[in-house]
Amino acid sequence: MFKDAEVKEDDGGEEAKPEDQADPTLPRHVLVPEVVREPRIHFYQVPRLGSYLAIKLEYQSCLSVDSYDAGIKDFNVVKQKTTEQEEERKVWELEQ
Repeated sequence: MFKDAEVKEDDGGEEAKPEDQADPTLPRHVLVPEVVREPRIHFYQVPRLGSYLAIKLEYQSCLSVDSYDAGIKDFNVVKQKTTEQEEERKVWELEQ
């Protein structure tokens, strides 16, 4: 689905930008604006109205010790902020 962009050569022999990459800051994606009218879309049950967007997501690995430690740190920060928010809510309810 996500094929590499083909680079075409100009008449002068220089390489041109790929046609399907209009904005290089945006991720490469596949967009089907109207899924009901698209013949490539198959529905196994009742067709659903709307559009479909898919992006290519690449990452090296999340199964390393560093990423695990970072996840634990983030979880502890979230847990602490949730506790503080609950305490503030209880104080606010008592004041009311």
